[in-house]
Amino acid sequence: MDRVAVQRDRKAAPARPARRTPRPRPTERGEPMILRADDDLADLRKVLRDFLDEDDITTAPEGQPRWDPARWARACEELGLAGVAEPEELGGAGIGVAGLAIVLEEAGRVLSPLPILSSVVLAQGLLARAGDEKARAEMLPALLEGSRTATVALGALGALGALGALGALGALGALGALGALGALGALGALRDDGTVPEDLESAAQADGTWTVTGFTSFVLDGATAGWVFVRARTTDGARLFVVDTDDPQVRCTVQESMDLTRSFARLDFKGATARPVGAPGISDTFLPDLQNLLTVAVACEQLGGAEEALRMAVDYVKVRVQFGREIGSFQAIKHRCADLAIATDDARSATVHAVWALHEESEQLPMAASMAAVVCTRTFQDCARENIHLHGGIGFTWEHPAHLYFRRATSDAALFGDIRSHRENVLVAAGI
Repeated sequence: MDRVAVQRDRKAAPARPARRTPRPRPTERGEPMILRADDDLADLRKVLRDFLDEDDITTAPEGQPRWDPARWARACEELGLAGVAEPEELGGAGIGVAGLAIVLEEAGRVLSPLPILSSVVLAQGLLARAGDEKARAEMLPALLEGSRTATVALGALGALGALGALGALGALGALGALGALGALGALGALRDDGTVPEDLESAAQADGTWTVTGFTSFVLDGATAGWVFVRARTTDGARLFVVDTDDPQVRCTVQESMDLTRSFARLDFKGATARPVGAPGISDTFLPDLQNLLTVAVACEQLGGAEEALRMAVDYVKVRVQFGREIGSFQAIKHRCADLAIATDDARSATVHAVWALHEESEQLPMAASMAAVVCTRTFQDCARENIHLHGGIGFTWEHPAHLYFRRATSDAALFGDIRSHRENVLVAAGI
């Protein structure tokens, strides 16, 4: 049969209908909530995006707060942002971790400096796990209405600040001086093993009160938080306390970091009044779970930041003309953007799995959280780096926001657990 006949037969053959994979029906258990076609979650994302888009991604002047307290109060009052994951009976919206994941993703997309990670994730997450209903009932209303914020000293979470020099600093060489700018000053302040410097001791007074003496470093939003949760030594072992930062015996020093959109501080306590939270020794039981929660939360932020960095790059290569055509039409540029798009899809899958584990399968959470951290950290770093490269000269300027995404990606990898340590966590969880 000649070639013409073969072509004629192919044209005559009826087109085979495309197979459609039936979409699984949502169930109360099993399907990740973040994937559900839920109108409420879609509305939440739209409202959040409109609200967060009102802000420009700018850096605050030296010595000034990264975020406006009035704007945070508005976000809590109008959007109920602080209460998204809190149960309705406690004054929250009752949307759960799916709603919180959307909040974090949208915040990461614009590098929002609002205290979502410190106050909503860490502080409220700690109160929900500490088993101290009295403390939760007293503190939660102020946190939900936005009149006060709280944070948790990273040192209380043990190895959370683990750096891993190769994992965190390896990306700095990619951008030369830009990557090194300010990084060594912040990261060099960590201990030799990469943990956050901290030395806190608490003592019971004759009148039944407690005091805390010592210091803790790199407290997220420590300069603006009204309360800070710390883990201090006592004669009966380590215990969790909350300290009011308005106490005159608390001194705050803002610490420099590579990330210009987050705020960190060193807090020094000189006999500051402290209140015990939970029973003695209970912190050992729930702090690992709180660490996993923070890991998933950071992964959600990283996903939003990675997708936004990729969007910025794609939009630019579509209009930047060189050699008489848009640079996005060149094969090499197409391949780089396509690779990043695939990576962001992988990051979303890993994040969805981690959110599902956070909500449904606590036994799988340690592995799922570290898997999301590995994928999202690397993807965010790659997207942020390529965004600068694809923008060319303008991407290296201070005025363009591209460098802020790279700073956030590198700082997150350093302070919230590097890729190497999370890979080890996955192996341990898998029993390897």
